Amino acid sequence: MSPRLPIAIRIWLYLYGYPNILGSLFGLVGLGLYFFGLIGPGWGYLVAGLYALGALLAWQLAPATPHLAIAREAHAEVLLDELDQLVRRVGKRLPKTAQERLENLRRTLAELLPRLGEHTVFSQEGHSVEKTVREYLPATLENYLRLPPAFAHLHPLQGGKTAETMLLEQLSLLDARMQEMLANALAEDARALAENGAFLEQRFRPYDFFQARSPDRTS
Repeated sequence: MSPRLPIAIRIWLYLYGYPNILGSLFGLVGLGLYFFGLIGPGWGYLVAGLYALGALLAWQLAPATPHLAIAREAHAEVLLDELDQLVRRVGKRLPKTAQERLENLRRTLAELLPRLGEHTVFSQEGHSVEKTVREYLPATLENYLRLPPAFAHLHPLQGGKTAETMLLEQLSLLDARMQEMLANALAEDARALAENGAFLEQRFRPYDFFQARSPDRTS
């Protein structure tokens, strides 16, 4: 899933990233050559080329995993902020039961979003989380709010269900799906914790120096 981050965040992430740092160091070498008179006209092209070479080497030799982690975290914050804005905008216009289910979904997503990209499960399903926040949930709420309140509460529609009943079912369905993904992420966290605990127990088990002493030699 490719995060759609604000341009300002992308710029800061690049400025602090390894490609820019190494590219700048290479560029400084070119400037040094110019100031010492070792190169003449066209020095700007050489500096730009050295910067590009340094940036390319950084991408190849040191992929910026901290950079990616920061990007994922920033992306999660952006999505959560969009979700909060949606809840504030439409929450009070919904029936009380729908408000409660929307708040439950919001709490589930608040736990789930920071884990985007941390586990293999999200490499395949993370896109559906983003679409839930940006498409599925807003469309569901907007379709409901276009109806007059009395009509939504009383008039039977598909299968004899009212629009209010269908809204509650859809909110519950979205929440159940997000909770399933959250459970998968927590299970991976628990598995990693158990594996780490087993490693620590084996690696740092208290050593019994008396049992390890050399056997007495008989003369």
